[in-house]
Amino acid sequence: MTVSENSMTAPSFTVLKTKDEKYIVELQHSNPRCVGDVVRSCFEELKKTGDKGKVRIKVVSDESIHKHNAVAEIIRVLN
Repeated sequence: MTVSENSMTAPSFTVLKTKDEKYIVELQHSNPRCVGDVVRSCFEELKKTGDKGKVRIKVVSDESIHKHNAVAEIIRVLN
């Protein structure tokens, strides 16, 4: 899995069978994360890689219950 996938509420799937939806929804609800949580988690995971340089992490969540999307962004230097 990638840094971004490890930081999300649950894994992403290109194709998901109907019989698997219940498991994925329950997994998502057992590990709720807002966009700010995901951005911070990504940054912490990137720090563990030992890479150096400036990083920009931006997460946009397409909201279904609000009239706006949720957005979080961080720009920091990895030392």
